[in-house]
Amino acid sequence: MQQSKAVATISQILSLFSLEKDEIGIREVSQSLGILPSTVHRLLSSMANKGFLEKTENRRYRLGERLFEVGGLYSLHFPLRKIVRPHAEELARFFSANVHMAIPSHIYLDKVITIDRLQNLQCHPIVQRIAFNVPIHCSGVGKAIFAFLEREKRERILRSVILRDSQSKP
Repeated sequence: MQQSKAVATISQILSLFSLEKDEIGIREVSQSLGILPSTVHRLLSSMANKGFLEKTENRRYRLGERLFEVGGLYSLHFPLRKIVRPHAEELARFFSANVHMAIPSHIYLDKVITIDRLQNLQCHPIVQRIAFNVPIHCSGVGKAIFAFLEREKRERILRSVILRDSQSKP
C-alpha cells in the first residue's frame, strides 16, 4: 500500500512530542526530519489552524486541544477496554481495591500502556494516567505482565532497561 507523504510527515512531527518534550520549534522539526523550514512552517501552521497544535507565545508549537479530544475518544472506544471493564469492575468490588488495566506497548518493548483504571475511594489514590506508556518495571501491572512474557522478551527488556539506585543521580 502506498503511503501518503504528508501523512507520514505529520506522523513524524507528532512523534517528536513526548512527556519530556512538550514544545517544538520550526528549526528543530526541520533539522530532526530533514525538511525545509518553509515546509515545516506551512505544516505546523495548518495543524494549528485545525486545532491539532497550538502556537505558544515564544513561537513554538505544542499539542492542541483537538488531539486531546481525539485521544480521549480513542481511549474511551478502545475495544479491549470495553471487554475488560466489566471484569475490572467486578474485581474492584470484590477486593475493594484500585484496579489498573494495561497491555504491553506495541511500539516500545520495555513499556506498558494503561488502558483503564478504577479507583476505590477507600484506597490510596491512583496516579497512573490512562493512555500513557509507562516503563514496564515502574508499575505493578507492568511487573505482572513482565512476569508472564516469553523468556527471550524478558531478557531483551532487562538488557535495555537502565535501573538506578534511588540514591544515585541521573
